[in-house]
Amino acid sequence: MSCNRPWCGPRTSCGPGGRCWSGLNRSGLLTAQTLIEQGHDAHTAIGLVREARSGSALNNTIFVDYLTTGLSVSSLLSGLEV
Repeated sequence: MSCNRPWCGPRTSCGPGGRCWSGLNRSGLLTAQTLIEQGHDAHTAIGLVREARSGSALNNTIFVDYLTTGLSVSSLLSGLEV
């Protein structure tokens, strides 16, 4: 099943309970953020994640915007259903 949750991305498959199976966005976000904190610039960090995982890693544009422009974490949480 294709996922339509804004934090997963358009080409993500989700399993029962909405858990993403591919692990290309959220884990990529955390990995890229760690690389940035270790001194890499955002574009290099994103490239390293994609090189190591897949060209489809970090296909969620909100996550890429967060990494490259420093969006606040609260912007990632807007529009979520509780």
